[in-house]
Amino acid sequence: MSTSNSLAGGWSTWSFDLDAAAKAAFASINFPIGVNYSNPQAVATQVVNGTNYAFICQASPVTADPVSYPVLVHAYMAAGATKAEFQNVEPLGPQPSSLMGGWSSWHFPASADATKVLAQAQQIGMTYTALADTAQVVAGLNYCFLAKGTIATLGNPQVAALVYAYAPPSGQPHITHAPIIKPS
Repeated sequence: MSTSNSLAGGWSTWSFDLDAAAKAAFASINFPIGVNYSNPQAVATQVVNGTNYAFICQASPVTADPVSYPVLVHAYMAAGATKAEFQNVEPLGPQPSSLMGGWSSWHFPASADATKVLAQAQQIGMTYTALADTAQVVAGLNYCFLAKGTIATLGNPQVAALVYAYAPPSGQPHITHAPIIKPS
């Protein structure tokens, strides 16, 4: 897990390879009832009097036919504690809808077809790796990817992003926007 930050007490950069401490912290969270949180994709930390955690993970409502979606979960683990305390959760990206023109269910991991679209739509200076995806039928297809972005610069820093792309019925797919997900 990366611990570099630009300010004492600031958040670390996102780590997409969770270490044992991050996995243990996530597993120890007493989440609210009604939603299962699983499959942590990334973690960022902030050292305070203990550790603040930000996890990007998968949420699935406890229903007969759950529809998963990505979320940002915040938790706090006091110094010397063995359990992290749930703080809050924020949905990431568009929410699935069964209405015509709505977004499809999220795919964890990203589907092969969607991953191919993202590969065709890459921009110079940033390489995106799809972690999950959802699509919307329009005149063509809109995609939203939960993605790991690697910046083409010294050290190849990584970011978490929601990458939106459009694939026209004929022609080259392209990225329309890619907001960075911040841990705080």
